[in-house]
Amino acid sequence: MGGTGKGHLITRMGLVLAAGQEDGPLKPTRSFKVGYIAGEDSQEEIVRRTIAAVGALWPDGQPPPEIDNFIPVSVMGKLGPLMQLTGDLSPGERRKVVEALNAARSRY
Repeated sequence: MGGTGKGHLITRMGLVLAAGQEDGPLKPTRSFKVGYIAGEDSQEEIVRRTIAAVGALWPDGQPPPEIDNFIPVSVMGKLGPLMQLTGDLSPGERRKVVEALNAARSRY
């Protein structure tokens, strides 16, 4: 179901949680590290959407430095360890997930 705003909502929520600032009903008590793994959008689209959300949330152009805690990564079109796992994770499978996340983050 595309075009419903799921990605925009997740991006905005992720930025608000990363910044530790209120936005509507979201009232985080501190800043959080937020990893967003997107399967439906390209990295370019996620970056474009993040820039737009930052502009909407902080129209003065002064976002807090904590937004660096928001790490969006696209896995669109990639079939890797995250999509091959089923059921409970064994230690080896858990290691594959961590390695895949670290590799994705280093590309961002």
